Amino acid sequence: MTFHLGKAALAISLVSLTIASVQAQELTVTVSGGAFADALIEAFVKPFEEETGIKVNAVKAEIGSQRWGLAVETNTVDWDVGLTNTLTGPQLAAAGTMIPIDYSLYDQRELDGIAPQFRRDWGVGAQVSALVLAYNTETLPEGKRPQSWADFWNVEGFPGVRTMMMPYVGSSSLPEALVADGVPLDQVYPLDVDRAFSKLDEIKPHIRKWWATASDAQQMFNAGEVDMGLSFDGRIVALQKAGVPVEFTFNGARYYSAMWAIPKGAKNVADAQRFIEFATRGEHQATLARIMGYAPANSTAFDYLPEELAATLVTAPGNIDKAYPIDGDWYSEVGPDGKTNGERITERWQDWILQ
Repeated sequence: MTFHLGKAALAISLVSLTIASVQAQELTVTVSGGAFADALIEAFVKPFEEETGIKVNAVKAEIGSQRWGLAVETNTVDWDVGLTNTLTGPQLAAAGTMIPIDYSLYDQRELDGIAPQFRRDWGVGAQVSALVLAYNTETLPEGKRPQSWADFWNVEGFPGVRTMMMPYVGSSSLPEALVADGVPLDQVYPLDVDRAFSKLDEIKPHIRKWWATASDAQQMFNAGEVDMGLSFDGRIVALQKAGVPVEFTFNGARYYSAMWAIPKGAKNVADAQRFIEFATRGEHQATLARIMGYAPANSTAFDYLPEELAATLVTAPGNIDKAYPIDGDWYSEVGPDGKTNGERITERWQDWILQ
């Protein structure tokens, strides 16, 4: 993977994260933004400082894959720990932009609690999110609330206004189409793209809007603009807490993980490794789940969580068996044409939606 340095890209690569000069022992960790950043600081940063005495410079900034790659390529990395995910991480790793995780630091019980898909050479799971089938319990009567993607595709048996997702890292709503068509969850990947688009042809006339961001989907459900559709579990839980009459099912859900990783060129690698080990302990991931309602990547976290909360988290026993992981490696695979699977899907989707 090459991070092309055009004028605009070069400008981005040279823009600092506004991270002040730090002392040798200070660790710089990027923590995304908004309420999520505040939760990460509360669950991980503050307890880490208290336990180790290491000062953490927590920077509220998003480090996209392009910016991450350009910073490494131009030797302008100014953070030690950052967040990527199981969708974009494999591509960054293949480009040689990450330092391997030192798993020798981990307690064996904690390590055993982290499933292989959240325990990669290049990163470790910070939290897990799921794309789920959500529905409005006020506009849809009992018996007409979809409990599977086959139900969602059954427009006569389950009438209502629908929404689905536009391309996101190339995937769009192709996996849901395959699940609706009867593909077993453990066989969704590699995607049968032709079959998926054929199934999408059936539902296309019934989609009110294709959303581009998680916020779009949340807003549509909040405003009552749609009765059912694809959304992120955390967004639906937030609406439930606000009193919006929505529910969701983990049946046929797909999930991915935010991943802690260390960029090549980081100045404080030793403490970065210590921080990531600390942040992936079950006890601390349970704290994040209590604050934000995000599922832990470490199953030992459920030893610290009440059953009522665990029931809303995709990685909980009983929920994880109904779902399947998004295969970020597959989307990142490059074909003979020099394009990734994700890029080819996006191009095809853009042509398909105009037909």
